[in-house]
Amino acid sequence: MGACGLAIYPLSAHKKKDFDSKQSLRSYARSLGAYHCSYANRALCAYLESLIAHHGFKRIALFYPMRHEPNILPLLKKLKKSKNIQIFLPAMRGLKVKMLPYRLPLVRNHFGIYEPSGFGYVYQQVDFVLIPSLGIDIVFGRIGMGKGVYDRSFASKSKLPYRAFVSQNLLIANNHITQEFDINAHEYISYTAVVKNIRGFYNVDSHHRVFRVRASCRARRLSGV
Repeated sequence: MGACGLAIYPLSAHKKKDFDSKQSLRSYARSLGAYHCSYANRALCAYLESLIAHHGFKRIALFYPMRHEPNILPLLKKLKKSKNIQIFLPAMRGLKVKMLPYRLPLVRNHFGIYEPSGFGYVYQQVDFVLIPSLGIDIVFGRIGMGKGVYDRSFASKSKLPYRAFVSQNLLIANNHITQEFDINAHEYISYTAVVKNIRGFYNVDSHHRVFRVRASCRARRLSGV
C-alpha cells in the first residue's frame, strides 16, 4: 500500500491508446467531455493534500480550474487558510506564466482563466506546482491545450520545482508524440489514478530515440482515498 492507503498496480492495467500527434490526443480528450463527481473531487484533493504534507512543501502553485479541469477549489480554499503554506496562482505574461500570490479579487484574463492581478507583487519561486494537462505520452511528456505556456515558463529555469500534472480523465499515449521542449513531471494524477515517474525522467536523444521506456512508471488507484 502507498500513501493514503492506495494499492499499487501495474501501469499495464491502464487502457492506453496510440495517437499520431498531440492534436489527436487533444481531440480525443475533448470528445470525452467534462466529468464531474463530488467523490472523485474529494479523492483527488485528499491525495494532493497528503502529497504536499508528505514532502513538506511550503510554497505551492495551484490553479483556478476551468470546467474541463479537475475541481481543486476545495483544496485551494483550504490551503489558503493555512499559516504555514503560501499559495500562488499562475498569471499570464505574454506566452509565459508567472506565479503570483493568491490574493482576492481575481481577474479574468483573455483566455477566461481567473488569475491574480499582480499589481504590487514580485514574481515568486515555488517548490511545488500543479499543472493542468490533457494527458501524457509514453515518455511522460505533457500534452496540454496547445499554447505551450508552461513549457516556455519552465524551459529556462535552472532549478525546477516538484511538478505534478493533473487531468479529469487518465490519458496515456502508447507512443512518443511530445517534443524535447515539452516538460515532464514527477507524477501524473487523474480522478482515477496516480502515475509516478519513479526512476527520474526518460532520456530522449536528438533523434527522439527513447531509452528506458515503459520501465519507470507505477500507478496507484485513487479509489482508496
